[in-house]
Amino acid sequence: MYMDIPQIKSDLEVGTLGYYEYRSCLICVFGGLSNNKVLMSGEFPESIPSKQLIIGNIFHNLMDFARKCSEKSELIFYANQLFVQTEREYFDFIKNNKLGSIKSWSEVGNSLRAAINSVSKAQSLFENNSSLLVSKNNRFRGVPDLYVINGDEVFIREYKSSSLFIDGEIKEEYIDQVKYYAYLIYDNCLELKSFKCEIKSLKGEFFEVFFSQSDLSDYGSQINTSYISIQNALSRSNNFEFDNCIRCSKKVVCDEYISKTKAEDIRHSQPVFVLKGVVSSVLSKDSSNLLIIDAHEIIFNGIFDVGNTFKIGHKYVIYNLIKANRGYLYTSLSGFYGR
Repeated sequence: MYMDIPQIKSDLEVGTLGYYEYRSCLICVFGGLSNNKVLMSGEFPESIPSKQLIIGNIFHNLMDFARKCSEKSELIFYANQLFVQTEREYFDFIKNNKLGSIKSWSEVGNSLRAAINSVSKAQSLFENNSSLLVSKNNRFRGVPDLYVINGDEVFIREYKSSSLFIDGEIKEEYIDQVKYYAYLIYDNCLELKSFKCEIKSLKGEFFEVFFSQSDLSDYGSQINTSYISIQNALSRSNNFEFDNCIRCSKKVVCDEYISKTKAEDIRHSQPVFVLKGVVSSVLSKDSSNLLIIDAHEIIFNGIFDVGNTFKIGHKYVIYNLIKANRGYLYTSLSGFYGR
């Protein structure tokens, strides 16, 4: 009955962590490792269409191409192809939300300018000319949007598609991220002395921060100690915190949660079923992404009667769905605003 439901298994390995994996593992090692390690069926969780997601995808594709090309004309030709391809991919979402042409979005224009400015400037510390930074002990990895080494000085620039500030204060996570990248560079070139980091929002905001050798040495000790703690938590399964699970959208498919709460029948005790349909658009309300699902099939789990709530052929505004290979899982964490 539940063969289509993805599961987070507990036999994971920590491996080499990216920045967001590392941060997630500090909260819950199982949730932190799940995205890249245990995708058992289809996408999990699904990347919900949104304007910010589209902008982020465009920006990173442009920056990746800019690292490989030597002429601005090549990048501009690629950008025009990318814009056409993206508008085709997200045609329904863009049309339903009346967003207009992608080229008219200010954030897309800023993304293209950022990529043009980085052509031929990107550097690599490695013989294979990869933009991927990896710590010497192979525990951490990352790809800054741009870094330039000049003598014993390093310049790092990181772009964000969202605002940099909350209540007038820079988001601490963004400072920590550029510090993480600075450490990866420092770890490979200990003779580097000065690190200037620039954080720019595609909305036009700007923030600058500096790090010394001492700052990065201390930071390296901190994250390597955390890495060992993550390994220990995984091997002893002691990273489990029920309070974290309450807020986690993956708990309904997490074996660790199920075993630790002795709720082996959780998939039956929670209202889980598969709602098969297409995402016709996404709204934003109460800080939630709301999927409008055009339902054309409902698969019952034999326990929870969804027939009185959802009907084939209707559109429903829903949040906190989990993507499985046959459709969407509606759990006790999910909800809907109506038709």
